[in-house]
Amino acid sequence: MGGILTLNLKGKTANAVYQAACSLSNSPGIPIDTRRIPLTPDGLMIASLVLPGIFANFTGALDGNAAATAAINIPAVPQLTGLSFFAGFVELGAGAPSGISAISNDHPITIVP
Repeated sequence: MGGILTLNLKGKTANAVYQAACSLSNSPGIPIDTRRIPLTPDGLMIASLVLPGIFANFTGALDGNAAATAAINIPAVPQLTGLSFFAGFVELGAGAPSGISAISNDHPITIVP
């Protein structure tokens, strides 16, 4: 129980700034201009944005291959077993529509013992 879950991020633009997040649902998502971020604003999303001790490297810059590694430090709490949630990230770009140049797919995650 407990451990580190590594998230390998693969974006579109080398050296782009990214922001990752998690949420308990991917529907209906967050509408951004004509696009949709496939995560839902909830308590887990807020936690993933403000708790870097648990959600490590959720903000950063992609490398020269448009890749990065983030991690979730899952506490050893038995009540978390079976919890399912979604992870995703956006690439930020000053000249992009709504400041977001790319949106990742959502990735479902379930905590197992």
